[in-house]
Amino acid sequence: MYFACPEMHLRNVKIDGISGIKPELDFISFLLLYSPVLERMIVKPVSNIGTELMKELLRFRRVSRQAEIVYLDSS
Repeated sequence: MYFACPEMHLRNVKIDGISGIKPELDFISFLLLYSPVLERMIVKPVSNIGTELMKELLRFRRVSRQAEIVYLDSS
């Protein structure tokens, strides 16, 4: 089965209240893979859940060469 997804033309994305569960991470990964003009993604966790979430986000592949992930502490 082949699933084709059209490219999204997102430039800036802000995700507030993330807890790091798999569906949330899958969604972020999807956005990074299908947004070729993405410039900045701001991620703010629901609580101070440590650096593991940040490390996971930085490992995700991105289709946009200029996509930057900004991780904001919840404090």
